[in-house]
Amino acid sequence: MFNLLMTMSIMNNFLFISMKSPMSMGLMLMIQIISMSLILGMLSINFWFSFILFIVMIGGLMVLFIYMTSLAPNNLFKMNNKFMMILIVTMFIIMMYFYLTSELLIFKKNLDMMSFMDTQESSLLIKLYNLPMNKLTWLMIMYLLMTLIIAAKLVKSNLGSIRQFN
Repeated sequence: MFNLLMTMSIMNNFLFISMKSPMSMGLMLMIQIISMSLILGMLSINFWFSFILFIVMIGGLMVLFIYMTSLAPNNLFKMNNKFMMILIVTMFIIMMYFYLTSELLIFKKNLDMMSFMDTQESSLLIKLYNLPMNKLTWLMIMYLLMTLIIAAKLVKSNLGSIRQFN
């Protein structure tokens, strides 16, 4: 299940690059939020951190959705066939890599998860920044940075106000 979620997350990152419509970008962001929340929930003892992350990100996504639907026109979804073939081959290679390496790392992963489960509830926040959770934390930091840069590019503040006022 973990490998499937990681593969879906990587596929969403590749698909997000090809999206032109704000509605399709919002859909990809929502799928990415759900997969990241599930991954975080599987790596921790309880789902509280993933639930809080999900609620905060969906709230921000709702604000972006309202903002973008008032400004951007509705475009049709168009996919390039060559890009889709490259994406499918890449995803197949990534899935095979996860499948082959997951069997080799099961023992190390089980030891990491056992040491993670032995901790008390008060030290769960500290574990977010230590192994094995630090990779997911860095992934979320990069995701938020990418979202900030994309929002800044969409706004283009040097062109004046976004919406024309009468």
